[in-house]
Amino acid sequence: MKKIILLFLCVAITTISCDKKEEQQPAKVQVDPEKLIFEPLEIEQTSKRELSIKNVGQQDLIISSITLEGEDSDNFSVENVKKTVSVGETLSVEVIFISKNIGDKNAVLVLNSNVGKTQIPIEAKSVAKPTPKIIITTDQISDKTEYYETKFPIEELQNVWVDFNDNGVKDKEEEEILSRLSISVKRGVLPVKFLSKKVTIYGKISHFNTNLGEERINSIDISSNPHLTHLSCNGEKINNLKLNTQLQELICASTNVVSVDLTKNENLKELHLNYNTMLKKVDVSKNTKLAVFHCNGNLLPICIKVNENQLNSMPSGWRNTGSVSYNLNCD
Repeated sequence: MKKIILLFLCVAITTISCDKKEEQQPAKVQVDPEKLIFEPLEIEQTSKRELSIKNVGQQDLIISSITLEGEDSDNFSVENVKKTVSVGETLSVEVIFISKNIGDKNAVLVLNSNVGKTQIPIEAKSVAKPTPKIIITTDQISDKTEYYETKFPIEELQNVWVDFNDNGVKDKEEEEILSRLSISVKRGVLPVKFLSKKVTIYGKISHFNTNLGEERINSIDISSNPHLTHLSCNGEKINNLKLNTQLQELICASTNVVSVDLTKNENLKELHLNYNTMLKKVDVSKNTKLAVFHCNGNLLPICIKVNENQLNSMPSGWRNTGSVSYNLNCD
């Protein structure tokens, strides 16, 4: 009888032990990335990042809420979802950063579930919008004042200035010249002194014309001024142009420019490339809004790359003479 009782106890203990071994582990949260970091973002812009929440446990993960906490939590947004994540499955959560004011932004994404609270730190930074600027270079430093035609909203007058000596600071002389010639500046005539090989013109300038100045400029870079829509430049010293994507009209005459990159200028409506000495090819295949195009009197034969629609139906405003050929490929 004792042997039977002992045998029964052994079987019972063994069964309990097996049951414990076979007991499933609870759900387990695996987050990727463990910390959500946004790239610096200009104010009034938004950015999105994905967060992956994977259930690596042996039971269902039941999410009751996803919320944001912290002093800067109002700079972020996330959908507050209630969801069951099965074993091995992954839930993607989109976190949006809304850049409101300058500074570092920190918050915590809180995931509440049947296994407790999971916290994911969020880091971001709001930065100021860059000041619109035009950069012109020269190899002839001079104290002589030259003048260039410009247009800008009158309410932006106080933000328009020229850094003659390339030190990044509005010096007394620069401020005095603008103040003394304020009437001319309001009328769109901007004084410039080339006290350095690089001169920067700041402000929301929409039109820039170098024709009043002497032939001193080597290059013009308007890529950091999204407000500039009209550019007119001439002079045999100009050999390089760097454009923005908002340009609508470009006049480039009597320069040493070899080529002009217009592939990102989808808004370009008018283009004048006349009497240039080094120009060899022009790609206007992406400029579907280009209604006026003059390419005349240039010294070298020029290959103009066009798309099939342009080739089959040349716009009436395209008037190009001399050694000009239209091709689907100019390589």
